[in-house]
Amino acid sequence: MRVFSVPISVPFLRTVVTSLLDGRLVEGFEARKEPARLADVTLYLPTRRAMRVVREIFLDEMKADAVVLPRIVALGDIDEDELAFADEGEQFSGATPLDIP
Repeated sequence: MRVFSVPISVPFLRTVVTSLLDGRLVEGFEARKEPARLADVTLYLPTRRAMRVVREIFLDEMKADAVVLPRIVALGDIDEDELAFADEGEQFSGATPLDIP
């Protein structure tokens, strides 16, 4: 396992994106040379706001109008409306979706 830290003095999201694109985050993964490889990546971010910002950073860093983006997942946001309309409580071990802590 590899652990990375981002100094508080630099922009977090831009640092993560440039490190990923340049191959410093994952050894041998240089998305600047092969942009289509970004489709194989899942990027976990803390909020939906961070998801929106990181999309713009990818466009800016790749200097393009369109870019193949990685799958971006927000960890801190739960779509309660989606859970409220879920029909199958069985997938949650018999509990209704909104009863799950």
